[in-house]
Amino acid sequence: MVILIKRQPSIEGCLFINSNYKKHLFLMIDWSTINKPSKCPTVTAKTILQQLQNGIGISFSRILDPITRFAENFPALSGNILEMHFARYAHSIDFAIRVNKQFDQGIAFSPNDYRFHLNVLPTELFNNAVENVWFEYDAPFKNKPSVFFDIGRNKDFCPEKAYSYFRDILFKYGLPEKKIFNFLQKIKEQDARVVYYGLMFSRPSSSVRLTINDIKPKNLVQVLFKLGWKGNYNAIERICNRYIHEAQKIVIAVDVEDKLRNRIGIEIFDNDSPRLIKQFYTDDLINYQQICWLKDWERIIDLPSHLCYSLSKQYRRNIKQLHTRINHFKFVVNETENVLLKGYLYYCF
Repeated sequence: MVILIKRQPSIEGCLFINSNYKKHLFLMIDWSTINKPSKCPTVTAKTILQQLQNGIGISFSRILDPITRFAENFPALSGNILEMHFARYAHSIDFAIRVNKQFDQGIAFSPNDYRFHLNVLPTELFNNAVENVWFEYDAPFKNKPSVFFDIGRNKDFCPEKAYSYFRDILFKYGLPEKKIFNFLQKIKEQDARVVYYGLMFSRPSSSVRLTINDIKPKNLVQVLFKLGWKGNYNAIERICNRYIHEAQKIVIAVDVEDKLRNRIGIEIFDNDSPRLIKQFYTDDLINYQQICWLKDWERIIDLPSHLCYSLSKQYRRNIKQLHTRINHFKFVVNETENVLLKGYLYYCF
């Protein structure tokens, strides 16, 4: 889940829970507040997006207008993701924001002073093993948001501890228990680890999605086989042969019910994004306009002095610039031969 100034965590995975449990949702989502003004700090996510729009090409800036309008009542946060769906003639971008225990202390330790279209953001997440909580809003921003969180991110992966803490979260918020312990043990046996868990309220699925890290690219097919995946190995091998090499970081996102579902995500983190983008264009996975957007994305934007002052005061650290980077790309592999591609564009201050 590539370094600018400080490497900040990326969004890498999620978990599915049946959305029928709306009355007892984790984070107690209050949908009556969706279009109402809410308490927010001086600087909003909309303000940061406007600075971003001023610093990038006009054609790219325009497609961010729906997100900018949607973000009006969110607080500005240190980490943000624009998730681009690369269809040949369509542009769909989802929006994700992160509360980080270190970089967003005021919000992490007083979460209920703010609104994320949620009623309650439990403080105990940040008082224990969780360092990052992400909220992802799918375009056109009418569905329930998804919630992602890590557990013991910087510690050795222990299936027993991870499952115990995860189960406690489900129990505390009235969600049904998910029997994933045996699968966590299998992940540990492959010298891999789960880096993100989450609650995917935006989709009508009861499966659990786990994001698995520490997989060597050359071992990807072998790891999937040992985890019991029975999906489209031909598509995986084509991706490996064409786009993946040993210098990259590979992450997989899997859905778990009684067994692994056939639909998975293969996430590629590459320090040489231009090379990868050129391959995508050659293979007709992205179009020329999208190449221009990606080339125009990575930059450092100097913020105006009044905004630097407000952000620095708000977050109790010196903030002068907005940093952008291409975080990673994701192949979505399903039972068909149509492999989908997504790009994750990160910006932070």
